[in-house]
Amino acid sequence: MTRFAPSSMLRGDTTWHGESYETLATTGSDRRLIPGPDGSNPYGAGVVPDGAMPLGSCTCSSPSWRAVKASRRTLEKLKQSADPKQTGSQILSDVRATLRRCLQLSPSTDIALTPSGTDVELLPLAVMASNSDCRITNIIVGAGEVGSGTSMAASGCHADTLLPDGSVAVRGAAVNRLLAGRVDVRSIPIRDPSGEPLSMIEIDDRVTANVIEAASHGHRVLVHLVAHSKTGIHAPSVSLIDRLKRTLGDQVMLVVDAAQGRLAADAYQDALDRGCWVSVTGSKFFGGAPFAGALLAPSGVDASAIRTCPAELASYFCRGSLPERWDVNFGANDDWMNVGLLIRWAGAAAEIESFFNIPPTTRQRIADRFRVAVRENFYGSNSVGLLEPFVDIDVLPGIVDGPTVFSLEFPGENSDSLKSLHRSLVRDGWYLGQPVAIGGGRNVLRVALGAPLMIDVANGDDGDSGLTSRLAIMAERIDALGDSVRCHRSSRLAARSRSKVSSNP
Repeated sequence: MTRFAPSSMLRGDTTWHGESYETLATTGSDRRLIPGPDGSNPYGAGVVPDGAMPLGSCTCSSPSWRAVKASRRTLEKLKQSADPKQTGSQILSDVRATLRRCLQLSPSTDIALTPSGTDVELLPLAVMASNSDCRITNIIVGAGEVGSGTSMAASGCHADTLLPDGSVAVRGAAVNRLLAGRVDVRSIPIRDPSGEPLSMIEIDDRVTANVIEAASHGHRVLVHLVAHSKTGIHAPSVSLIDRLKRTLGDQVMLVVDAAQGRLAADAYQDALDRGCWVSVTGSKFFGGAPFAGALLAPSGVDASAIRTCPAELASYFCRGSLPERWDVNFGANDDWMNVGLLIRWAGAAAEIESFFNIPPTTRQRIADRFRVAVRENFYGSNSVGLLEPFVDIDVLPGIVDGPTVFSLEFPGENSDSLKSLHRSLVRDGWYLGQPVAIGGGRNVLRVALGAPLMIDVANGDDGDSGLTSRLAIMAERIDALGDSVRCHRSSRLAARSRSKVSSNP
């Protein structure tokens, strides 16, 4: 493979010493992080705040200033260190300690830190392959509403042409030929063809049928539970996950996709205690710089099996980013340090700690007021449809009671026109979640509550001293968002009407 750029390699040299935070924060992952001429990545986000109201925490979005300051301090610490690799290892240990403390994890929980949530997919797959020579059926629930490269990575293939260590690859090509050759990926939809959510019973039945078929052929089965899709759906049920584990034992491996970061703190250990692996990110809800992934391992994992992971994974994971107990040895290829991952996770850890320092009752008050303001502005609108949030009791609990992501449907808008509307709103200072196709030609934008906004409201970073008045200010800003959405929508409908008239004299 060819090297992409010296500043992205970050191996034994010190070429990165002269690079800024803004440059290094976009390295050590893939092309989704690379900024265009306007300084924004393909999602319209950057590695510093853009001044827009942060309502896009359900997708790639710009970090908070708190996260940026923590990342910059970490970078300076690395640059001033006589032994950057040792310092980097300590930084990653500190990040893991923050996650264990804030997410109420067992002190012995193994945590792998990864360049993105997509890359996480390669680790459970490699672990399962190391434990057996059987074929593997990898079941992805809600593939259309998780990461764009999830299914490809879950098949053991490269999801991008740029790899975290600076290597380049062919998108869709096998990371390791023998590994990818053993994997079958099956996607389980969470919506019907018209875009309406399927019931939990329907989803559970489809997952069960696929698991039974794969297991009957002697396959080992990897099942993903999505704990909050792009639009807030959770599936399959926790009860089904428990039944699969009891029935199939080691023949099934369970992964909770909690990349949105919207689970209650104690839900992570609950999932681990059920025998599940759990993936999470430090961006999205938590507001760190994109991208920063993590994989939490349940107790009892056979570390000796992990040591036999394919050597090609060294392009994704440097040795220090994997738990020390795993003792992975990729050979000479693993002698590198992912500075981009280090500084992104340092910023995310600072934001995570700030969020969990907010009293739970205050978090709930903010979430309740946010929910009321969104409903008041969009429910029953003639030009915008507010989709009903997903509700089910057989799921892992959320970070607050009630939804934190709301989907706005715009009748008559296709994917391209909705992307244009999204860009217009960004220019007006509103960063919403990018368009998502939900089926039946329907597309939605998303309004999401994330940690950075909750911290600002809770702590009064705007200089206001009263929480009640700050909640009112937040509601007023959502009122202004509603006005901006309706204004843009009316203008677009009027322009479309004029175009029809002029084309039909």
